[in-house]
Amino acid sequence: MYDEYINNKVKKHYDYLISLGLNVIGVFAQGSMNYGLFIDEEEYKSDVDTKAIVLPTLDDLISGSKMKSTKYDLDGEQIDVKDIRVMVDMWKKSNPAYLEILFTKYKVINPLYEKFINDIIEMGDDIVKMNFPQLAKCMSGMSKEKVIAMEHPYPSLLDKIEKFGYDPKQLHHIIRLNRLIIEVFCCNVPFGEALEIDDERIRKYLINVKKGYLSLEKARENAVYYDNDTREIKEKVLEEYKGFEFNSKTYKKLMKIVHNCVKFNIIKQIKGDKRYLVFTQDEWNNLYYMGTYDNLEDAIPDVNNWLSVYDIQIDELKEYPSTFGMCFDKEIETKDEQFLMVRGFILE
Repeated sequence: MYDEYINNKVKKHYDYLISLGLNVIGVFAQGSMNYGLFIDEEEYKSDVDTKAIVLPTLDDLISGSKMKSTKYDLDGEQIDVKDIRVMVDMWKKSNPAYLEILFTKYKVINPLYEKFINDIIEMGDDIVKMNFPQLAKCMSGMSKEKVIAMEHPYPSLLDKIEKFGYDPKQLHHIIRLNRLIIEVFCCNVPFGEALEIDDERIRKYLINVKKGYLSLEKARENAVYYDNDTREIKEKVLEEYKGFEFNSKTYKKLMKIVHNCVKFNIIKQIKGDKRYLVFTQDEWNNLYYMGTYDNLEDAIPDVNNWLSVYDIQIDELKEYPSTFGMCFDKEIETKDEQFLMVRGFILE
């Protein structure tokens, strides 16, 4: 229902970070969009908040600059930006707010780093289980933080405190986290699946809670009840997993991808400018030289001109890292079910 709206917002956040000169790997939605609790009504409008992964520059590494971890405000919405090495630390600590970006469908990924981030996303379930009992501790800790924040007069929450006597959004998180810990640890539902609430009655209830339908007295009762239940489940999980050992194998695999991504980025910076050598290949494997281009997208008009006899057009070409350096290829199926190819190499 809101997919296009949310995707456009995530893309706007991505473009904003690019405009700041940041080396962005990807931007990912975080929050109500991932839980099926997004609202865009006159009574209540959800923000589209995101988390972004960025890469250090060569200068950052040489100078030993502090790894980036900062937040930007764009039109009242928050972009939480983390160096990829900091993000890995968030995943290692089993912070659910950061784990969830591995499973969101709302994301914009820089094509240059698509292979690396997709490899990480494919590890999502393993990353969640890397420090599994810690996840229960984090959920319980977050729930307790929400209980404390529910009636605290933070400047940003004063309007809600004055209207309801508490912040309904904090209460809805307390209840949502209770449901999440039950799904993951009591029902063995994979974390990525458990994030989205598919029970319509629970979904509507949480949306009404977020809108402030409960009185202050009822809100307090619910907060104490659900937070206590989350804490009790956490204690049982810690007892069950008391012999648990951190999965260093998964961590090493994750870090290898991160190291390769950082290394690829640094090599790209050192080599500087590059040129794209583009060929097409027909259904009989004959090669046709299209030219050499400063930008890969500059080749698209010439490729489309060649493809016109097949009544086919393309709108993008992407490069990716291979065993032999950077290259690109794109397979195209004709209406006669024959296969053509656009391929080439990058001269640096």
